[in-house]
Amino acid sequence: MADTKVSNLDALTTPANSDVLYIVDAGVSKKITYSNLFSNVNGTIATLTNDVSDYTFRVAALSAFYENLDVTNTSTNIKTLSSNVTTLQTETDDLYIIRNYATRAYTHVTTISAGLTQAVTIGSTTLNFTNGVLMSVT
Repeated sequence: MADTKVSNLDALTTPANSDVLYIVDAGVSKKITYSNLFSNVNGTIATLTNDVSDYTFRVAALSAFYENLDVTNTSTNIKTLSSNVTTLQTETDDLYIIRNYATRAYTHVTTISAGLTQAVTIGSTTLNFTNGVLMSVT
């Protein structure tokens, strides 16, 4: 047996944990049992199995959550928010117009206090100023 090539040996299809294998470790001939050879692999497989089991549980929990999630009100709430945004835009536009009126009124008041000499019509009323002094209202 000592002068038999490894390639000429009979194949073993189902090794036992106590079977010994020939191995070369950094140029040194050694032996290892089948059990020791796969001990790290078995531990890794066990860890992966536990991880898969844990992830399967988490996915099932998330699936159940989303299956029972009621999004009926979400659509209504989005429509309400959209309507509120449109209303807010309209109110912002109105504030912009009011600001423009206020700016023009401030300009007139500033001009009046600086000595306006002219007639200012507001609606159907006319205010007549001379050198910033209200002289008459018609």
